[in-house]
Amino acid sequence: MITARDKRFLHLAEKESKQSDHYRFHIGCVIAQNRKLIASGYNTLTKTHPLQHHYASLVGMPDAIYLHAEMAAIVEARSKGNDLSGSSVYVFRRGLDGDVKMCRPCKICMRALADADVKEVIYTTDVGMARETIGG
Repeated sequence: MITARDKRFLHLAEKESKQSDHYRFHIGCVIAQNRKLIASGYNTLTKTHPLQHHYASLVGMPDAIYLHAEMAAIVEARSKGNDLSGSSVYVFRRGLDGDVKMCRPCKICMRALADADVKEVIYTTDVGMARETIGG
């Protein structure tokens, strides 16, 4: 069930997506813990980070070096000293045609989110929103 709080955080992720410089789609991500926003990020084709490279290599995609929105949010959270255990991640994607699109995190980001002990991810789909529990 998608709550009013989920919609609010997805709206914040949508705002974050507007900063993306990607030529095909704009993705924004926010991480919330105990009803509080703790980090945000967006996808980019101009920034890389060792954490992105590390997880991309772990899942067999070593060329995926540019920051994904989820990874950018994880990097920001860690830079602030935040523990992501039990947090919720919200991911929003808009295509160049203006339509909201499917934005389930890729296997790189899902691995990083699981390793950070994130509890759940809520993301946009072509027809609405979805919630998925991470880990066990």
